[in-house]
Amino acid sequence: MAWVRDHERSIRDNIMEHLKDRFESVRAGTNRYTTTWNMVMRAPLTKQSKIIGDSISILDITEKKEESIGQMTCRLRVATEFVYVTKIGDEPLVELNRILVDIQRLMRSDIQAGGLCLNIVESSSELDLDGPEDRLVGGIVFWEVLYKHATQDPTKHR
Repeated sequence: MAWVRDHERSIRDNIMEHLKDRFESVRAGTNRYTTTWNMVMRAPLTKQSKIIGDSISILDITEKKEESIGQMTCRLRVATEFVYVTKIGDEPLVELNRILVDIQRLMRSDIQAGGLCLNIVESSSELDLDGPEDRLVGGIVFWEVLYKHATQDPTKHR
């Protein structure tokens, strides 16, 4: 889905919807991606999403703001949490790192959205692996998304 500026939603919400749409559009085998997500959510992962597997959650967690003349500079902390079911014979750690590359590539590939110039920086990641036979693997990657909006109106960019 293309970026659609919704005047009722904040720029923050539009950014998050844009990221969700990007993950929903990814298909394994296209543009060097190796993962197709069965579920993409803007909510914490659920039991159902963990059973289905190949699920990712994109959450906006916290935001710090700095005010300057006419604009707010925002630092939005975003978490991408995922679960993935490996195939029999796959090495779980190799699969985790493959998925991590897909997530990193997607988050850094599209920094122009709706006239905004987004600066997206990975701040940390944690991978979850219980052992060499673990078929359900997962992790979380934290990002900082820098953007600006008008001081008096978080629905307008400057």
